[in-house]
Amino acid sequence: NSPLDSLTEANLGDLYRAFKVPLRYQPFFRVFFQTSARGLAKELLKFDADIAQIGLQKAAQKLLKNHAGLVQYKGLAIPKTGPLLIAINHPGLADILVLLSILERKDIRIIAAERSLLRALPNLCNHLIFLGDKLQLRLSSIREAKAHFNRGGCMILFAKGSIESDPLI
Repeated sequence: NSPLDSLTEANLGDLYRAFKVPLRYQPFFRVFFQTSARGLAKELLKFDADIAQIGLQKAAQKLLKNHAGLVQYKGLAIPKTGPLLIAINHPGLADILVLLSILERKDIRIIAAERSLLRALPNLCNHLIFLGDKLQLRLSSIREAKAHFNRGGCMILFAKGSIESDPLI
């Protein structure tokens, strides 16, 4: 499978889970979801390539500008150096992109659930600490996150530990 095909399949899986589509009905729903899943896969592959070329913050800004317009932040000053822990709720992709677009840091690491969609984005993976299902993997991930934080890094943690469903769906 090509990276585009793999990412499209991962997107389809996420859509099936989000809409609670039983396995036996997935071939039928594939007809409806395929175009959207492939379009998102193309955008995510561009985003991943941009991370390598222009960095995480600029890549997030570019993706947001193309799909949502300009994002402006007004509020507390966010530290540009030193240990920083950000805990957020996470209802969707746009939220994390907004956060990444306003963080002026090169040391961002995100604690993320193990997902094939994320694994298909190697440049993004450089900023992720995956939490596996097994206890030993989780402990290792927690140690890695703690060490990054202790070195003065920025950590992003999704408070609920999973993607929250959109209340409008």
